[in-house]
Amino acid sequence: PELHAVALESGERLWSLVPSRLRSDWSDAVLSGPPIIVEGTVVTGVFQFSPLRRVMSAYVAGIDLYTGELRWSTLMGTAGVAPSQRFEPTAHLITERDGIVYRTDPLGIVAALEAHTGRPIWLRKIVVEDIFSGRSRDDWEQPAPIVTGDRVIALTPDQLAVQVFDRFSGALIGERAASMLGWPEYLLSYASWLICVGNEISVVRTEGVLSEEPAKL
Repeated sequence: PELHAVALESGERLWSLVPSRLRSDWSDAVLSGPPIIVEGTVVTGVFQFSPLRRVMSAYVAGIDLYTGELRWSTLMGTAGVAPSQRFEPTAHLITERDGIVYRTDPLGIVAALEAHTGRPIWLRKIVVEDIFSGRSRDDWEQPAPIVTGDRVIALTPDQLAVQVFDRFSGALIGERAASMLGWPEYLLSYASWLICVGNEISVVRTEGVLSEEPAKL
């Protein structure tokens, strides 16, 4: 897929690009998930698979909104892929608060970065059972971290647990088995509520996600 910038009033195309235009070593890279705009920076995920090394790498990139030039790119993590393994890089959404972007990815990385520089504020690795066992997702099922107050709530890539992190330090506050929340496939939020969407929909207060009994809709 290509990334396009279009003038809002005239519809004129400002620029179009693929990852290989941003970095010469991204010849096999693909864009991951819809970008977000933080003032003058377009922030997007990038996945790079190296067939010879059998390595998958996850990046976050910041692109100048007006020129399409690369401002920064930050490596989030890498994982080896055996020939027998199937890897589908699910597009994870990016969440922004106060100039900081928060992101999860299929490799099990949860991170907070400065939107304009790419400088990591914190980065945590989630231990998952198997990052290569996920199924294909529909467009509306893209997972995203939930940022609320001083916490970040994220569903692990293997969908076995919901974890809560301190928004400012990245410290793990606690974890709850996904089975206790109705086996969600992705999370949403509304006001002070966390909405866990799977085969059923469960709702629990964001402050009580680690201990309170959810209500089923």
